[in-house]
Amino acid sequence: MAKGTEGLIRAYDRRVRDVTSVIPSSPGSSTACGKVGDGNLTAFYCPESRSIHISDKTLQAVGSTYGPEGVAVMVAHEYAHARQHAVQGFTRNVIWSSVIDEVQADCVAGVYMKTATPMPISDKMVETAASFLENIGDYLPLEKDWHGTPQMRKTAFLHGYREGALSSCVASDDTNINKVIQKSSDALQNQFDNPQSELNRLLRWGNNVLNN
Repeated sequence: MAKGTEGLIRAYDRRVRDVTSVIPSSPGSSTACGKVGDGNLTAFYCPESRSIHISDKTLQAVGSTYGPEGVAVMVAHEYAHARQHAVQGFTRNVIWSSVIDEVQADCVAGVYMKTATPMPISDKMVETAASFLENIGDYLPLEKDWHGTPQMRKTAFLHGYREGALSSCVASDDTNINKVIQKSSDALQNQFDNPQSELNRLLRWGNNVLNN
């Protein structure tokens, strides 16, 4: 399934045709971005060599729980990072956190799942793919490598799938870093302004933990 997904994405998106992939990657093998780990979620895009690495253990773990659609969206997410790198670079180099890059990669993965496949995907398969991203979301906004909350990840993926256009995500050819920063700043301000937002709920939760 991983190789099939790769082929479809490459055919659809010229921006990632120069990417090399090592799927599966052997634990401990060296890459330009460090050694491949041995965890159940060892999957990453290495910008230094424009390469994608996913361990066999990860393929087995994701496939056994979420089926081929889980593997497909995982591969699509890493290719989405390759597209980001090609068209605009990474916002984490400007705003410290990885969360915008990660959530937008989920969005692009949704576009890939919708438009790169030659046949319709069932609603159940779409929901399973979304559930995989939802279940690997976390609540660690103070971590540099934060990937987003479960809700953020699922919503971004479904948005990309529903719209089916790269222009609906911050990863199209006409998007520059200033637009990315403006969009992220506006979104963050909206979160602060809304007392019921997920960000403010997280901040209140953290404050309660510190005070108890």
